[in-house]
Amino acid sequence: MARGAEEALQESGSAAPAASGGGQREPAAAGLCPICLGDLDNAAHVGTCLHTFCFGCIRQWAAVRAACPLCRQRFGRILHTVRADDDYQEYELGPSARHYK
Repeated sequence: MARGAEEALQESGSAAPAASGGGQREPAAAGLCPICLGDLDNAAHVGTCLHTFCFGCIRQWAAVRAACPLCRQRFGRILHTVRADDDYQEYELGPSARHYK
């Protein structure tokens, strides 16, 4: 996870939505991870809202807070290596990651 994003999460306890002003596309729509703002590396989707992030970034994020950085919906699984609607791998979060304050 990008250092700035990790610090922002720890300081605020929540994530700021990705900026999208002046007709610019949101990072995921542009092929960028909303967490690290780099190219998507092993694209993964949050199980509840299907927002897209780097698999490594969202796993690190979930270790601190199991809520989507964009819409703040809680999640308990991450879908990755998606090849088709019924062909993907699923990463389940542990019980301690799903229940946070």
